[in-house]
Amino acid sequence: ASVAALLVAAGFGSAGSLATVGARHTAAAASRRRLGTDRLRDLVRSSRRGIARRVAAVGDHRPARRWLDARTRRRRDSLLPDFVDAVVRSVGAGSSIGVALRDGADVVGDPLLAEVTAVERQVSLGVPWASALEGWAARSASDDIRLLVTACALGARLGRGTAAALDGVATTLADRREVSAEARAA
Repeated sequence: ASVAALLVAAGFGSAGSLATVGARHTAAAASRRRLGTDRLRDLVRSSRRGIARRVAAVGDHRPARRWLDARTRRRRDSLLPDFVDAVVRSVGAGSSIGVALRDGADVVGDPLLAEVTAVERQVSLGVPWASALEGWAARSASDDIRLLVTACALGARLGRGTAAALDGVATTLADRREVSAEARAA
């Protein structure tokens, strides 16, 4: 039996409506093929795992990688103020920087969780906290993360005042978020 017959038998519409939808889909796909946008549209709509399979078929992975990297950066940057707020609360409650970073990452999830896990892995292998945090800032190439790392390193070096420094970072990130939202709205 055809797919359309199975859908009609399952109650997902009539044969006429499915034929109309199928004809529209076929016509739209043909016009996209003429425009040469099928590959790009498929890459954008597919999941991360699906992108990897399609990239292997297409051959050139750089556009997909750039798209994924930009998407991850945007997501990370949007989660960073909430992450810093959670870290400030944890440090204010008396936790160490390492525990506070893990608590903040657990609150916001990926991609910050993966980045903090990589920092923790380096520390567990014997890299000092300050060096692991500086490596994170270098890998991320983000001014916001660089600011966070500087505040954490300063607090770790001085042994006090970490909560106040991180609170200042949280305020700065919130102000930056407001300014960028106003710029986008204008």
